[in-house]
Formats: sequence, C-alpha cells, structure tokens
Amino acid sequence: MAASDVDSVTVDFDQESISPDRADLTPPKTAETSELVTWIRNYYNEDFDGMDVADVVRRHDLVAEWDEWCERKYPGTKGRDWSALVTAAGIDVDIRLLTKGQTIAGYAILRFLEACYSVDKALCGTDTEALAQVRLWHIPQEMSAYRYLLSEEMMLWWASELAALETQINSSFSSRVSSSWRVRDLIASLELMEGTIEFGDSVIGTAIWTTMGESDSFGLDIPPGLVVAIYGRAERLRTSVQILDTALKRTAQRDAVSTAPATIGQNLLETGGRFQIRSLVLVLLY
Repeated sequence: MAASDVDSVTVDFDQESISPDRADLTPPKTAETSELVTWIRNYYNEDFDGMDVADVVRRHDLVAEWDEWCERKYPGTKGRDWSALVTAAGIDVDIRLLTKGQTIAGYAILRFLEACYSVDKALCGTDTEALAQVRLWHIPQEMSAYRYLLSEEMMLWWASELAALETQINSSFSSRVSSSWRVRDLIASLELMEGTIEFGDSVIGTAIWTTMGESDSFGLDIPPGLVVAIYGRAERLRTSVQILDTALKRTAQRDAVSTAPATIGQNLLETGGRFQIRSLVLVLLY
C-alpha cells in the first residue's frame, strides 16, 4: 500500500478496551466532571448497559481529556468565543477544539471517524505494513477534524483496495480464508458506520448540520464537501460490500460444486454415454 499524504486525523483508535464488570458500569469520575460529556449524554442518550459500554466510556473519557486540553490551550476563553475559534480555524480545526466549540457535531464526527478506521483496518487484512501506515493516519498529532474525511486520496485508496479484494475473491489461486475474513470485517465496519449515521433518536445530519447551523456561526464553519465525505462514503462502501459478499458466496458455491463427489446417476450417465460412443464406432467400422 502506498503511503498517503493525508494529515493525521483524530485519535489513536487502536487502543485496547477492556469491558468492565456488569456490576460497575458507572462512567469514570473524570467524565462526570466534564460539561461537554454531560451535553453528549443528554443529546445522544448512549446505552451504558449495552455490549459497547467500554467504547462509550472510552469516548467520554477522551472528550473529558480534550475539554481539559482546550482550557489549558486557550485560557480565559468563555461561552461563544469557543465557537468563534472553531470558525476561525476553518478546515484545519483541531477536533479537540471542534468538540469544545461544537460539542454535538464534534462527537458525531469522532464516532464516524472511528467507523472509518474500522474500514481501514479491514482493508489492510493481514498486511502488517499497511496496517502500520493506517495507524499513522489516526495518531493524534495535528488532530485535524476534517482532513481525513475530505481527502480524495483516502477515497481512492478505499476504491483501489476494494477492487483488489474483488479480484482476489474471484481468483482460483487466492486464499479463501483471508478473503472471507476481510469481507466479514468490512460488513461489521459498514454496520458500525451505518450506526453512526442513524444513531438512536438522532441522525448525523441533525447532529452536524442542524446544530452547527443553529449556532452563532450559522453553519459557516462546516467545510464544503462534507456531505459527500460522509453520506457518499457510506453509500459507496455499502454497494462495494454487497458486491464482495455476493462474489464470496458465488465462489464458495463454485468450489462446493467442483469438489462434490459424483452421484450414482452421474456415473451411470457417463458410463452410458461412453457405451453409446463405442457402439457408434463399431457401426461405422462394420
């Protein structure tokens, strides 16, 4: 996989998460003290009794850390000034600042980026070198909220890898195990992405465009192309995954037919056919 010029994006999503005991599902104290996390809980109503509770807690902890970072980075900033800082930063806005100034929208973008990272890992498959490059895209260096999403290079890389996977599936010399794992991981990633777009009682369009449009910036800090970057990316991935899943099933059926033992009827038909050919040859000779 060729290295991309895409700027690093948001967070190191590859951190290992361990699910807490069911008896202790209370979010950490750090998250409870963050006003941003309180807003997020009230808006999204995330499930602390579900199987993904560890991911929810991790994200809330992350937002709490970003809240503290913003307070240190921009001391004395109050109220509407945070939104003004987001507008001034434009397309290069740090996602930590975006989440501080546009909390609901920033959290929606964070969840969507997590889904994108899941797709990136699935496309890498067993290629450890490619996976190492993908991790670099998601390490929190510049923390750009939009650079990854708006990158045409990233979309082209997805298209290239998905096409290569289809070729691999259709090849009689490729590993069926490797192909099936990657397709199943892509299906799971697609479900995750669709879940971020249609999340609970809120859709991502409302969380981003409506909430930012109703802010002091009137949506002027929403970069052009974000609609395609989110909805277009999800639609293209959905179509591609359907094609890959169909190709994988067709290949499995083909392999099953080619390796199936001949039935008694088939043996008799083949034997009868050979007998008729021999009889015809004898007639022609005599």
